[in-house]
Amino acid sequence: MILSSFSLKFRHLSTSVVAEMENKHKQIKKMEISQHTKYFSEFYGKYAVKRKAVGIWGCKDCGKVKAGGAYTSA
Repeated sequence: MILSSFSLKFRHLSTSVVAEMENKHKQIKKMEISQHTKYFSEFYGKYAVKRKAVGIWGCKDCGKVKAGGAYTSA
Protein backbone atom coordinates (compact mmCIF):
# COMPACT_ATOMS: atom_id res chain seq x y z
CA MET A 1 0.00 0.00 0.00
CA ILE A 2 1.38 3.38 -1.01
CA LEU A 3 0.83 6.13 1.56
CA SER A 4 0.58 9.71 0.45
CA SER A 5 2.70 12.39 2.14
CA PHE A 6 -0.50 13.87 3.54
CA SER A 7 -1.43 10.69 5.37
CA LEU A 8 2.11 10.22 6.72
CA LYS A 9 1.78 13.49 8.64
CA PHE A 10 -1.25 12.13 10.48
CA ARG A 11 -0.20 8.60 11.43
CA HIS A 12 -1.95 8.80 14.79
CA LEU A 13 -5.40 9.35 13.21
CA SER A 14 -7.68 6.64 11.89
CA THR A 15 -7.71 5.98 8.16
CA SER A 16 -11.27 7.25 7.74
CA VAL A 17 -10.34 10.61 9.30
CA VAL A 18 -7.28 10.90 7.06
CA ALA A 19 -9.35 10.08 3.97
CA GLU A 20 -11.92 12.71 4.93
CA MET A 21 -9.20 15.30 5.46
CA GLU A 22 -7.69 14.50 2.05
CA ASN A 23 -11.09 14.97 0.39
CA LYS A 24 -11.56 18.36 2.08
CA HIS A 25 -8.04 19.35 1.05
CA LYS A 26 -8.80 18.51 -2.59
CA GLN A 27 -12.07 20.48 -2.51
CA ILE A 28 -10.40 23.55 -1.03
CA LYS A 29 -7.56 23.40 -3.55
CA LYS A 30 -10.07 23.18 -6.42
CA MET A 31 -11.98 26.25 -5.13
CA GLU A 32 -8.80 28.27 -4.63
CA ILE A 33 -7.58 27.51 -8.14
CA SER A 34 -10.92 28.51 -9.68
CA GLN A 35 -11.19 31.74 -7.71
CA HIS A 36 -7.65 32.91 -8.54
CA THR A 37 -7.76 32.35 -12.31
CA LYS A 38 -8.54 35.11 -14.79
CA TYR A 39 -11.88 34.93 -16.57
CA PHE A 40 -13.08 36.32 -19.91
CA SER A 41 -14.39 39.90 -19.83
CA GLU A 42 -17.64 40.32 -21.74
CA PHE A 43 -17.07 44.08 -21.88
CA TYR A 44 -13.40 44.18 -22.88
CA GLY A 45 -13.04 40.96 -24.86
CA LYS A 46 -9.95 39.63 -23.06
CA TYR A 47 -9.12 37.44 -20.08
CA ALA A 48 -8.88 40.22 -17.49
CA VAL A 49 -11.64 39.55 -14.91
CA LYS A 50 -10.43 38.68 -11.42
CA ARG A 51 -12.25 38.08 -8.14
CA LYS A 52 -12.30 41.10 -5.81
CA ALA A 53 -14.46 39.62 -3.03
CA VAL A 54 -17.11 36.92 -2.63
CA GLY A 55 -19.42 37.36 -5.62
CA ILE A 56 -17.75 40.56 -6.88
CA TRP A 57 -15.71 40.37 -10.09
CA GLY A 58 -13.81 43.24 -11.68
CA CYS A 59 -12.18 43.72 -15.05
CA LYS A 60 -8.59 44.82 -14.61
CA ASP A 61 -8.33 46.57 -17.98
CA CYS A 62 -11.64 48.41 -18.43
CA GLY A 63 -12.48 48.81 -14.71
CA LYS A 64 -16.04 47.48 -14.88
CA VAL A 65 -17.39 45.50 -11.93
CA LYS A 66 -20.10 42.86 -11.99
CA ALA A 67 -21.74 40.45 -9.55
CA GLY A 68 -21.43 36.73 -10.12
CA GLY A 69 -20.72 33.46 -8.43
CA ALA A 70 -18.72 33.11 -5.24
CA TYR A 71 -15.89 31.04 -6.76
CA THR A 72 -16.37 31.37 -10.54
CA SER A 73 -17.47 34.28 -12.65
CA ALA A 74 -20.99 33.57 -13.90
